[in-house]
Amino acid sequence: FVDEIGIDLRNASSGEATSIAIRWLAEAMLVNSTFYEGGRLTTCFSLSTFFLSLYDPNEPWEDKDSWMTSEHECKWLGVDCNEKDEVISISLRKNKLSASIPKEFTLLNQLSRID
Repeated sequence: FVDEIGIDLRNASSGEATSIAIRWLAEAMLVNSTFYEGGRLTTCFSLSTFFLSLYDPNEPWEDKDSWMTSEHECKWLGVDCNEKDEVISISLRKNKLSASIPKEFTLLNQLSRID
């Protein structure tokens, strides 16, 4: 999706990342008929905002398999969930990310580890 929208995210503000995440979710629901049960909508919103806030097309993530795809977010690379499909940890060491974590990340209330 990131490559399709043609927006330079290197200097995107957190508001722009949030807007793009909302647009992506709306498109998934309206165009692709994706249905988000329970807290999945909030989880996908938080994770996609995180991805968009840290994504740099000039230095793309080494591993971004499944991120912002129709794949269940618990199957996105580096995302670990508990038995209730709540995100409990994120491990993206290979991607050598460094940036501020967006405030939307606080919506992942079961998250206990990021590395």
